[in-house]
Amino acid sequence: MGAFAVDYRRYDKRTFLNFGNIFFVLLVVGLVTLSFVIRANRYFEIKQISPAPERLRLAWKPEELEEASDLVVTGQIAAPGRTYRGETVRYMETRLIVDEVLSGDAAAGDVIIMTEECYTDNFGMTLWTQEGYLPAEVGDCYLFFLKKYDDDSRYASMCYPVDLEYGKYRIPEDTETFSADLQNAVTAEDRDFFQLGPDGDLDEYARWYAYVMSRFLGLE
Repeated sequence: MGAFAVDYRRYDKRTFLNFGNIFFVLLVVGLVTLSFVIRANRYFEIKQISPAPERLRLAWKPEELEEASDLVVTGQIAAPGRTYRGETVRYMETRLIVDEVLSGDAAAGDVIIMTEECYTDNFGMTLWTQEGYLPAEVGDCYLFFLKKYDDDSRYASMCYPVDLEYGKYRIPEDTETFSADLQNAVTAEDRDFFQLGPDGDLDEYARWYAYVMSRFLGLE
């Protein structure tokens, strides 16, 4: 009998380790799947923040954007925006690598730190935002109209887009196809391309977009 005795303690330990490995693999697969779902849908929920009382409208028509800005640049978002949580203020801090300077004191290759009037919560699934503004996305190229904070501000050396989404314009990869699309009526697909929030005025933004692309990038 002694030669055929089973060491149940060793058997239970191996079983526990196998279940632990399976659980770890399932956890990793679940997190990877969730990340792809979040990336595809951007956010599961968008909630509104009351606009900052000190933030005034700077441009009432697209022709006023350049004059209202300290910098007009094209560039690419270098990394995911980082949510800053202060005691009374929350916002997203985003880094933009400058490609071309169209107006203002900057140079190609500079890294501009922007504040975007939004932040994420619930592991990135909830976006809190002013007036439906959607943050710039990693890897996309944009034309930004930026305003510098005052030197005595707590955000000195940083910038922010003029008038939220009206200071941020995503640059199309296929400029020829998109130039033709600009001549047609805007659709829900254009809202996705513009990265315009659900409450944004699509027709109005499209009009500003067409002007900006024509005036600054020569897209007709």
